[in-house]
Amino acid sequence: MAPGVRLDGRIVLVTGASRGLGRGYVLDLASRGAAVALNARDEVALNAVRDEIVGAGGIAAVVAGDVGVPGVAEQVLDAAAVALGPLDAVVNNAAVNRDRTVAKMTDEQWREVLAVSLDATFFMCRAIVREWQRSDRGGRIINTASVAGLHGNIGQANYAAAKAGVIGFSLSLAREVARHGITVNVVSPRAVTDMSESIPEERRKAFYEMQARTNTLGRPGQPEDVAPVIAFLCSEESRYLTGQSIVVTGTPGSTVG
Repeated sequence: MAPGVRLDGRIVLVTGASRGLGRGYVLDLASRGAAVALNARDEVALNAVRDEIVGAGGIAAVVAGDVGVPGVAEQVLDAAAVALGPLDAVVNNAAVNRDRTVAKMTDEQWREVLAVSLDATFFMCRAIVREWQRSDRGGRIINTASVAGLHGNIGQANYAAAKAGVIGFSLSLAREVARHGITVNVVSPRAVTDMSESIPEERRKAFYEMQARTNTLGRPGQPEDVAPVIAFLCSEESRYLTGQSIVVTGTPGSTVG
């Protein structure tokens, strides 16, 4: 955990919290004193993450559900509020890969990726914005995109489209809700997680080699490299930062492929 940012007393919900970046985020947030609500579709995996947090002395609750389905986001938010209290921040991180070239991509592969990455972000943001507007609490929204949404990747047109959509949606939302004390920011990481394991072995090896070769810091990113950025954006210290798209790649500039 990077020193400095503390989140004592803050309550944060993270979607896609069962693995990869989401798991890294909630472990880091809890270590900084936040109470974390863990959301994903896999309740068994979420329970394991919760037990890890509680075993380390943190506070966590499982609020499983597919927030890419209309109406589920509201149920998840209600469950989180009952378990932990009113939310201070929401991190929309849920995503899946269903990689194929466009010519070979099925309707289902296209729709699932957009539903999990883009629809879920919209549903959760709409639900929490309505709640914060009613309560006049204000809050922090952090949406996870990807460098794929900025530059595209062969075989990932569905994923890149979803993540580009997250960026445009988030920047628009930030303008809409600023007067309510709600900030909205986007983080576009390039990091090695278990999502990378869905890439065919030959392409995955080339991907890792490319990261090591082109990364200015000389290594691929890990979840713990991105998590401190998320923690800052969840904190009160980020109150004057909104409508920003932050690229976390370990390489200067935003034009890295």
